Amino acid sequence: MGGCLARVARIAALVVGSVGINCLDAVAQEVVPDSYIVTYHADTLQARSLEATAFSTTAMEKRIGADAAVLRGPQAAHSVSAGGISSTEMFGRKQIDFCNDLINRRDDIASCSPNWVLRASAVPSDPRLSSLWGMTGTSGVAANAAWDTTTGSDSVVVAVIDTGIDYNHQDLSGNVWVNPLEIPNNGIDDDGNGVVDDVHGVNFSGNGRPVGDPFDDNSHGTHVAGTIGAIGNNAVGVVGVNWRVKLMGLKFLGANGSGSTAGAVQAINYLVDLKNRGINVRVVNNSWGGGGDSPVLREAIQRADTAGILFTAAAGNSGQNIDEIPQYPAAYTLANMLKVAAIDREGNLAYFSNYGARLVDVAAPGVDILSTVPGNQYASYSGTSMATPHVSGVAALYLSNHPNASVAEVKAAIIGGGRELASLVGLTSTGRTVDAQRAVLDISVPVQAPAAECPYDISQQPYSVDTASDRKRAVVTSDEEGFYRVSLPFSFPFEGQFRESMYLSPNGVVYFGSRPTAWDNRNQSTAPVNSIAALHTDLYPDPEVASGLGVRVATSGSKVTVSWKARVYDRQSESEQVIVRLTLFPSGVIDIGYSISSAGLRTALATATIGVKGNSLASSSTYGGTLFDGLRLRLTPGCQPSRGMGTQVKTVSAVGVMNKQERSAAIAGSKIVLRGQITGQGTVQLISRIDGKRCSKNTVMQVRERKLKRFGRVPFGVVAKRISFALVGDDGGVRVAALRIRSKSKKSGAKRAKSLRSSCDALMNSFN
Repeated sequence: MGGCLARVARIAALVVGSVGINCLDAVAQEVVPDSYIVTYHADTLQARSLEATAFSTTAMEKRIGADAAVLRGPQAAHSVSAGGISSTEMFGRKQIDFCNDLINRRDDIASCSPNWVLRASAVPSDPRLSSLWGMTGTSGVAANAAWDTTTGSDSVVVAVIDTGIDYNHQDLSGNVWVNPLEIPNNGIDDDGNGVVDDVHGVNFSGNGRPVGDPFDDNSHGTHVAGTIGAIGNNAVGVVGVNWRVKLMGLKFLGANGSGSTAGAVQAINYLVDLKNRGINVRVVNNSWGGGGDSPVLREAIQRADTAGILFTAAAGNSGQNIDEIPQYPAAYTLANMLKVAAIDREGNLAYFSNYGARLVDVAAPGVDILSTVPGNQYASYSGTSMATPHVSGVAALYLSNHPNASVAEVKAAIIGGGRELASLVGLTSTGRTVDAQRAVLDISVPVQAPAAECPYDISQQPYSVDTASDRKRAVVTSDEEGFYRVSLPFSFPFEGQFRESMYLSPNGVVYFGSRPTAWDNRNQSTAPVNSIAALHTDLYPDPEVASGLGVRVATSGSKVTVSWKARVYDRQSESEQVIVRLTLFPSGVIDIGYSISSAGLRTALATATIGVKGNSLASSSTYGGTLFDGLRLRLTPGCQPSRGMGTQVKTVSAVGVMNKQERSAAIAGSKIVLRGQITGQGTVQLISRIDGKRCSKNTVMQVRERKLKRFGRVPFGVVAKRISFALVGDDGGVRVAALRIRSKSKKSGAKRAKSLRSSCDALMNSFN
């Protein structure tokens, strides 16, 4: 392919865009018959007119620029040589070959390309498309962009192992699979597979013999099916990732949403049998799980692998790390499996989603997902169950454009085409969310090996009280869910990466990366992923319970100190309190000191976790000694990350409007200037908020070392007390600038913007 790309880059320079062109593209694209676009070298134009350079005026349709023209093929071909390629034979590759011949023979031709046929972007008529953020939103799977290439295929069958499918639904019925081996409603097992009248699939949820009616009596499976393949462009309801596809219903979960491992195994065996009989089942969606390890289930999934079926699996909704607390089937490591976590509209891991830097592959939209439910209805659900069909849908869309692709090739396209999100680093094996357009076009970027992790050396020293942080107010005031974000005054090197911020937990942990899940008081054998566990246990730092309790933080340019003063939840004695102080230094050194009020409390804390952990199981460093009053642990990193990697946003300032805020003269149209200091080079995302509400539209910029300056304007018609901006580097580094503004006063005739969306669009467009 490399040689093809090099040749096409020269002969089709006019059509090479940000994505590029490859041999497959050249063959597949439509062209205007016998029509070519050429450009001429500037030195040629100085000597003679455009019309006189190479062809008679009868060969030219029109000039389209000072040095470019559209030529008609027959005259162009004749002028090359008698042995040239006849224009009547030129389709796809032959068009390119003609251009290649032309520029090799003509010194005055700088570039040549076929006159490609372009079409309007594919936008379906489904009225609720705008509500499908998982398809088209900033953090969605970019299905709308992929639809310009393919909208799916009736030849691809996706099995949905779930609660069944409402195969009569107005937005699904045309895409429901019909068994070509079975005669409907004749009461006979025509295909001899043990199931009578399995026209649209099978129901394995009962205790007796399976029946050929997978109708959904719960709604979960119908919701999943709609995300994969609700009919597109039918002016009804929603649209799936695939406008056209065939959905097979395999019901093993009953009306209450539960089922057995035996039912799941039967469903897998059924679709494998169909695949072996010639039915083109390529993907099976599995938005279920939670049971223990089952060798029989594992073997069934392996049989699906042998049959060439991709097995997508939901990671689960317990908010847990399945690397440490396995949930099945997502915890199996089989070649045909893609395990899926859920993200929200902001691109952050959903609070309920399971994760795993080793076992979970990718993430997809899974919060407030609108889709089909039984009875021609629609509803919004949340869960990794909703994320998984986005991935199954993208797999089917890819197969509609690459019908002979293997399971390995489908997985490679989805993972390689995924978009990296800083919020997913350390939470999935790739740190990526799914992008349908990049997958369908085979725009693949290999997943980089994790940054070098630096296990810490833990030494034990005496501890003297440092009360610097105790003078600060409590920043975490609740028992469980009061996480608090701290922007660090320096880049803190942790496990191979520089960190710009962290989250404080009430339970003795600081987290790097995305906000942790709602509950983190479970004792584990090691620290949670991407964390420092100063004393990870069920602490009770609520200051309303006892005076002085709380979590506090003090920052300076030379260190950051966090203190926890708390009871232990199951020991409510007023006299039993623990003080833990965690200090971070710019060198990466971590100090942890302990003050424990009683011997009984020391015994109770013996099971607490103390240590650090990066992105993988191998990176853990855990203290294994005795915990006592006056203990100081010094944790020294084994290596330092390189500052040449990624883009770190160091500082951001906003000027112009800010200087006028005292006079309330920050009127609509006033210039906004954002200045940033950058380390490294790469991409920076500019995100804005109006009165605390995040704009869905953002701007992505390529930046280089040290300097960034960006100009915008306050939109006309925006009435706001505060507009804030965040620059997010591709390593997750964030800096924020805020402007306290008002638009023109009532006297000037300004009107409030119609919606937050229109205000956001106007604001972000001003930076383009």
